[in-house]
Amino acid sequence: MDKSSERLVHVFHGVHEHHLALAGKSVLEAKTRLPYRLPYFAHAIVNDKPVLVHHILRGGDLLTFLRPPAFKAATGRKPSAKAEAQGLLSAYPALADLARTIQQEADDGGWDSHKTIEMMTVRFARWCEDHFGPFTKAVLPTLDEIVRQATRLRTRAALSLPGRSPKKPGRRNTTAELADFAEARHPARTWKEIADEWNDNHPDQKKKNDQKVRDAWRRRYGSKSMPSKKSRGEG
Repeated sequence: MDKSSERLVHVFHGVHEHHLALAGKSVLEAKTRLPYRLPYFAHAIVNDKPVLVHHILRGGDLLTFLRPPAFKAATGRKPSAKAEAQGLLSAYPALADLARTIQQEADDGGWDSHKTIEMMTVRFARWCEDHFGPFTKAVLPTLDEIVRQATRLRTRAALSLPGRSPKKPGRRNTTAELADFAEARHPARTWKEIADEWNDNHPDQKKKNDQKVRDAWRRRYGSKSMPSKKSRGEG
């Protein structure tokens, strides 16, 4: 067998079909190397088994990218953020399970609604990045909509429980919350953009600048690689 053919992976998406030298590459690398642009919310199946974007391909693998059926929209039109969020929650029960887990942690820890929503944003963002790849600004509205819908469903369920009284909020750890806030928006937004949004959401707190945001993120998520200022759009 030709050595080059041993590296070939059979790739399908919709009507497209290719044999590409992707052995030893991750699914995420394959997704970005295809000669056509894939939708962000297209998950990978290798040899009939769903995999995460960090999965390493081998020669002879059959790689298929699929979008959830609920994502289908009118011909030529992109689904709205609301439709995409509904499609994700419908297609992936793990997202609803994740929301319930976070709510249980919120109940046990006495979190207030702000912290609960922030943690949902962070966890949902990580889940999506594991399944579909790094965020772009175009995807953030769908993430926000997923959190909104999950939070709304959680609130309705809580209100239906008889005799339940809300717990008092626990002590706030502003630095940790700022880091989680930044992680949910990193790297699609610059540190300054994240700082501006934080300040808008917390008018009663001392203003944070881009350095404060970066330092908080570094302390909590310092094991991750830090992109250059240029790649973050900061000159």
